[in-house]
Amino acid sequence: MQRERDIPTRLRPLLILLTWEGEVGRARVMELFELSPVRASEWIKELRDLCPDWMAWDSIGRCYLATDALFRTIARQGASRAEETFASYLALTRIPSLHAKGEQGMHVFPDFNVPSARVFATLWRSIRESTAAAITYRSMKHPEPHQRTIEPHNLVRAGRRWHVRGYCRQNQDFRDFALGRIVTAIPTLDPATHGVQDDSAWSTHVEVVLVPHPQLTPMQEEVVRFENFGGTSARRQTCRAALVAYLIQDLRAATDSKRQRPPDYQIAVANIEELHTWLFPT
Repeated sequence: MQRERDIPTRLRPLLILLTWEGEVGRARVMELFELSPVRASEWIKELRDLCPDWMAWDSIGRCYLATDALFRTIARQGASRAEETFASYLALTRIPSLHAKGEQGMHVFPDFNVPSARVFATLWRSIRESTAAAITYRSMKHPEPHQRTIEPHNLVRAGRRWHVRGYCRQNQDFRDFALGRIVTAIPTLDPATHGVQDDSAWSTHVEVVLVPHPQLTPMQEEVVRFENFGGTSARRQTCRAALVAYLIQDLRAATDSKRQRPPDYQIAVANIEELHTWLFPT
């Protein structure tokens, strides 16, 4: 049985790529590591020889796919190891990190929402290949596991959670699905019929005007302006319409200044009427 510690340090990023994207191919390795075609092939072959049970050749995609054996191994390693390898994947692919690290490499706060490697990899591949994915999902409105078929077009970190954005065939609309609530994700060969170009909420950019909460004292308002707005009276933040509600939620900005008061709320949204269309239903 393979053990990760037996893999040379220089090849471990390839294993991380295989884990979180579900595949590893020459073009992707060349892109990320700036290797020649020959050298990229040599690295992949070396990893395959060390881990024959963790990767299987896909003659159609011309790449190696992660096997069930690899995902089972990842699952047995536990949440802390998943958090560590996911952070490494984000750094490797130059996606913004989930969290800051201290001098000793310890996380300031634990990340409670690292997605399943199998789910993340399945959706990543569906996006790349423009195919649908069958998911088993749980939500607060429908907590029982239920089936959805989605056509994903983006994986996005919104606030503290990762979501997949895509067209839901059951709802016949574009929706966000929290990755932590996806029980299973199974790839299909069914081509997607709706792409990112059809998602108006994703392609629409809106401006969120943020101001100090009107019920702060003048000195408290000055503190908020100094900390968040560079000393100016307000901040105008452009955001995709589909992500506006997450932005406001993450900033803990008041949308109703009379009901949502300091000290729980120190920032308020000044143009809330313009944004109502994009907010979560209440």
